[in-house]
Amino acid sequence: MTQVFYSTRPAPNGPQPPQRKASLRWLWPVSIACGTVLLALAPDGPGTSGAATLGIFALAVWAWVATKLSDTYVALCACLFLLGAGSLQTGELFLALADPTIWLLIGAFLVAAGVGASGLANYVGLRIVARARSVRQLFYLLTLALCLTAFAIPATSGRAALALPIFTVLAGVFAAQRRIVVGLSLLVPSVVLLSAVASLIGAGAHLVTNQLLATAGYAPIDFLFWLLLGTPLALLSSLAACELILRQQVPADQRGRLETEVRAQLLQHAAGRMSPTMYRAGGILLAVVLAWATGPLTGMDPAVAALGGAALMNFPGLTGAKLSTSLKGTPLNILMFLAFTLALGTALSNTGAAGWLIALLFAPVGLLGAGAPAVTLALITAISLAAHLLIQSRSARSTVLIPLVIPFAIEQGVNPVAAAFLSTAAAGFCHTLTSSAKPVALFSDLPDTPTFTPADLRRFAIWFAPLMFGLLMIFVWIVWPAFGLHPLMTHQN
Repeated sequence: MTQVFYSTRPAPNGPQPPQRKASLRWLWPVSIACGTVLLALAPDGPGTSGAATLGIFALAVWAWVATKLSDTYVALCACLFLLGAGSLQTGELFLALADPTIWLLIGAFLVAAGVGASGLANYVGLRIVARARSVRQLFYLLTLALCLTAFAIPATSGRAALALPIFTVLAGVFAAQRRIVVGLSLLVPSVVLLSAVASLIGAGAHLVTNQLLATAGYAPIDFLFWLLLGTPLALLSSLAACELILRQQVPADQRGRLETEVRAQLLQHAAGRMSPTMYRAGGILLAVVLAWATGPLTGMDPAVAALGGAALMNFPGLTGAKLSTSLKGTPLNILMFLAFTLALGTALSNTGAAGWLIALLFAPVGLLGAGAPAVTLALITAISLAAHLLIQSRSARSTVLIPLVIPFAIEQGVNPVAAAFLSTAAAGFCHTLTSSAKPVALFSDLPDTPTFTPADLRRFAIWFAPLMFGLLMIFVWIVWPAFGLHPLMTHQN
């Protein structure tokens, strides 16, 4: 973190520098270091390697929460400390950097670059929205259009950026109706975050969860099974958020039929036909998604399908995308952060640190007998829903939670795959603070455009959090078992 040094001479005016507050802030890492030493010496502790891993893990969480250091930089330093402590092997770190999930994301980003360069995304989005006959229909159609992007565009921040031009058009059309614009500014990031669970590539956290399951000895969830589990939740939660935002932000007398002039403007923006580059980009995208979905049958690795699609998307003159430009637009920080957090999760699992911590913290749950699985799933859901208040990065939340969720679930007789998927789905709710997610921050302050306030965001979160909790409980006990993902280990396939 950037250090600020103050002169020893008192300032002639204004308050004195907050030196005491800064020193108290650094009390946490000192306490963590002392606690790590005591834990390593404890006779019933996790051992030297486990204690070191927990200490480094706690310091990383503190740095993510309390400092302005880059998430990726913190994860890198954590991995280096783990190497020094012997909790992580050099080969394990480099394996994480070469993990197929990293190459899956690289290919997916390059495919998305071709979709963006062709203009297909904006064209389809505006065509869908232009079919609206009322403001309510407009909100719902935009919600469905945003949900579709989860299958093509990796990372929620990329999808939010892709939706920004469409929002800008709608903000101009409804410039005279401020509450509609404010509602749309809250709708776009909310749906982008909630609908990400529909696709394996919808968020980096999903790939983190899959890799941590594999590290723990469980089969990762393939693209098609993830789609079957996540799409119904993505649609229902997004539609519920849409209705709540409509009721909170748009007055009842403004939700009705669109004025003729407004509808004419929408149709004008959506006019024209698909170009040949759009058709080619759409065909390649469809082929890639089908390859992902049929991977378990054909045996094709998802990363290979993504790289093949990337090669076609960036072929000169085919979609308008150039590989050099697409590579520059690929967020290297996200890829590196994902690799480092995978290594951090591997260390927590392999050293037994996660299992020891869970046994210590949640031992009383086991005393509940037959009720322990239900309480376990409810606790996992509640903690995962609230985690965004402390840890801003979605991938970091999964890195922190999943290594703890897996042994906790096993200990209480809960299917660890169902528990991990539940936690990952719940962690998609991050709407309380503007700093809790990049899409929310992006739409919270746009120049010359009215957007939602922090109070609007909190009011939405207060109502939506319990609704999301109930929805997740219904899915984990009723819906997902119908697709073969049972919550209890005794019923695990």
